[in-house]
Order: sequence, then C-alpha cells, then structure tokens
Amino acid sequence: EIDRQSQNKQENWYLFLDPTVWAYKVLKDKQDKPLVLRGFQDRLINDKHQFIVMAAANQIGKTWTICIKAIHHALHVNNASVLIVSKSEDQAIMILDEIKWMMKRANIPFHTENSSVIGDVENRTEIHFPNLNKTGTSVIRCLPPTTRVLAYPATLIICDEIGFWDLDQMNQVTYFEQVIVSRIQETQEWKTKHLMFSLKSGS
Repeated sequence: EIDRQSQNKQENWYLFLDPTVWAYKVLKDKQDKPLVLRGFQDRLINDKHQFIVMAAANQIGKTWTICIKAIHHALHVNNASVLIVSKSEDQAIMILDEIKWMMKRANIPFHTENSSVIGDVENRTEIHFPNLNKTGTSVIRCLPPTTRVLAYPATLIICDEIGFWDLDQMNQVTYFEQVIVSRIQETQEWKTKHLMFSLKSGS
C-alpha cells in the first residue's frame, strides 16, 4: 500500500511537468477559477521544438500563454533565465505585471520568508523567485527589442508580437539572428532531469 501511494505521488509529480495540467491546478483566471487553456494554447505551450512560431489573430490568448510558459519554466528549472522580448517597453511592463498578478492569484506562494518578490513595484523589468526545490533562484525579464537583451543569458526566450517590432539599428532578421538566437546557444546544453526540452525552446 505504501509503495502504491509513493508511485501515485511520483505520477502526480510528473503530471505537473505538463504546463497545461500545472496551470489548471496552480493558477487561476481573472474570475478566480482554475485556469483552463484552449487546445491551441496547450499545443503551443507543450511544443518541444527549439524554435516555435505562432501566427494568429489578436485577443485570443497568446500573451496569456506566454505568461504561463514563463512561470512554469522558471519554477521548474533551476536558476532559469527567461527573457520575454516584446514590441515596446510599455508592452513588456504590461506582460510582467500580468505575470505578477498570475502569481499573486496562484495556489502556491512565490516568495521567500524575507522577500515578497512579486510585490516589488520598484523594478518593472524583472522578477526573481526560488525554484521548487529551494536550491536556486530563477528570473523572468521582460524587455523591448533592443541590444540591451545581449546583457542576459537565457534558458528560454519568448518573442512577443515579433511582426510589430520597430527596430532602429538593424532589420528583424539580423536582430533575431544576432541577439535572440545568440542568447540560447550558451544554455541549450544545460542538463536537467525533467525539462530538457524547455532549455532548448525559443518561441
């Protein structure tokens, strides 16, 4: 009986490695109900390819999916560095605020005994919080598409509304190749027990 209980706990743990299942159990929507993802969101958030591109209409939940993917990755990967590059600084701040609100409504605490990191309004570009096993600290950064992105390594990069980026110094293809892709080359071979695919994702 004890062995069966232990096996059930292990199976339940593996279910949480699926961001869609994890989001339903841990996160809540704006009506304070369990967060349910649509079919296309589930497919996008669980895609295991290194590069993922999605073209879709406005207001269907793309940014919502981005927020869930970022939180799940940062929580489960030790010392993760998530970069979300959006079309403008205002848009980047809005995404980070949405992530903070998701974390505040969650069924688990995203803070340490000495710091409530999601309540920090001084820093509008990044948040830090401990991993599940408390041995590391992950960061989520939301930035506009400038060369400032080169200052940070990344275990996961998400490009939001890339078709609307307004770049002064270079075109979109050059920026993507020289700035975005170069961020994940250093970290794509990191090893982790459960989430190897997340370390190699870019979308």
